[in-house]
Amino acid sequence: SDGILPLSTEWYCKIGFFVSLTICSTLVAGDVQSGAFTFYFARSVRPRDYVFGKLAGVGILLSLVMLAGPVLLAGMRLGLSDDFDQLIATLPIVYKALAIGGLGTLVFAAVPLGFSALIENRRYAMALWAAYYLVLGSMAQGIGFITTPAVAAIDPSAALKSISLQLFDLHMSGRNLEIPISAALISILGQAVAAIGLVFWRVRRAQQTGVGGAS
Repeated sequence: SDGILPLSTEWYCKIGFFVSLTICSTLVAGDVQSGAFTFYFARSVRPRDYVFGKLAGVGILLSLVMLAGPVLLAGMRLGLSDDFDQLIATLPIVYKALAIGGLGTLVFAAVPLGFSALIENRRYAMALWAAYYLVLGSMAQGIGFITTPAVAAIDPSAALKSISLQLFDLHMSGRNLEIPISAALISILGQAVAAIGLVFWRVRRAQQTGVGGAS
């Protein structure tokens, strides 16, 4: 029962990737392609308003999968407690679920949004995010098995799963790389910050090319 939540992280990552691929990875590219920035800037929407608005929207959507799911599982685990003392002892599982869900929401909301800002064509942006996640992620894990597990932290899914397993002190030798938590956190937060920076760059560039008059 204690291993259900960390083991389920892999499946939440699969669902999160599907949602991010079909929705998040095309948002900014779709606005560029359709000329929506002209409307936004004409209504004095500032770049930071646009970026934080998009992040809030996709963040709420992803949290329904990446955050709500683990928290519900944590609640179910608390419900299996034999007595009040065991309930109190098991309570930290909720904080761990919030941490895993928060990181998952962040990476699957921000990173594909960054790829959406990198390319103006929606299909190409979607394909680039898929290639990054599936191809580069698999390569990073393969290199991590051969050299050092820290390399696999490039894969957002592997980094999140490793954090989840280590938070619950669950060891799956031979199946999962034990990426150092520090490397996994640096990778997730670094990729999220870089992606948000790309969105700011795209919106600021659109503003400065004369498609609007926001300040």
